[in-house]
Amino acid sequence: MKARLIASKNLFLLVWNISRRDCRLYVFALAQLFCSFLFAAVIIILLSLWQPDIWDKLFTYLAAPDLVTFPLLTLVVFAIFGLVLFIISHLFDAFALALALGTIRNSPKSFTHTYQYFAIRFWPLLQFSTLSSTIGVALSALENNASWLGSLGARLGHGSWNLASTFALPILLDGTTDNPFAATKLSIKALTASFGENIIVRGANTFVLGLLITIILLVGIFGTSLAFLYTNMVIVVLMASISILMFCALLILSLVVKTVTTALLYEYVVKNNNELEVHKLVFESMITHKRAAKVFAH
Repeated sequence: MKARLIASKNLFLLVWNISRRDCRLYVFALAQLFCSFLFAAVIIILLSLWQPDIWDKLFTYLAAPDLVTFPLLTLVVFAIFGLVLFIISHLFDAFALALALGTIRNSPKSFTHTYQYFAIRFWPLLQFSTLSSTIGVALSALENNASWLGSLGARLGHGSWNLASTFALPILLDGTTDNPFAATKLSIKALTASFGENIIVRGANTFVLGLLITIILLVGIFGTSLAFLYTNMVIVVLMASISILMFCALLILSLVVKTVTTALLYEYVVKNNNELEVHKLVFESMITHKRAAKVFAH
């Protein structure tokens, strides 16, 4: 138990060390965020052009599900767009994991080399992304349309699937298997082998990110309140803009931390829960090999 706590502490520190130093992950996270917003905007525009009153119908349907006011065809169209969005999101996550694994394994690759590596594994990754997205969309539909018991079951199922497939993408990236179901089974084994570390590291990450969100909220509320107090609209707009930028930066940071955490915990399992070995690999990637050899010689 003590060894696992020590390993979890060191893994947590390594997550933030890598997240702090690897600028490529931030560049890609920014691109991922931009593409996601762009695709969502395109979907909104297309749906609005197709049915100008579709959003009024959607809100009415969410309040009281009724296939008369919100036809089945419209639901299917929403499901298809959601499915495509989730698939793209999974593929972005896989590319980010490839970047992070390269850093952790002391062989950081350029975007071009990472893309070549990603392209080789694209078909298995696409298969898993489609499977996972289909399950996610189906369970989300059940959550919104079933009775409270069915909705609860769908939520539990959704959470269980997300948990079970935690390491499926890095497993597929490594070429351990090409089968998405086999990758999920291996992911469950990897999760079981590092369950305690997963809970502690991810819980600590959530606490730190939550603390940062709280600080941003307090700063934004305090600054905006002062601006309103002195009726200075320039400062109000400035504080609102700064708050939005800080939230975007925090969102990018959370994407990077999530990616690095998954990649590092996966590598930890691959190294048979040898925290020292993982620490050595990451430490060597941050300083010269000569200096690292001296440190670990003692």
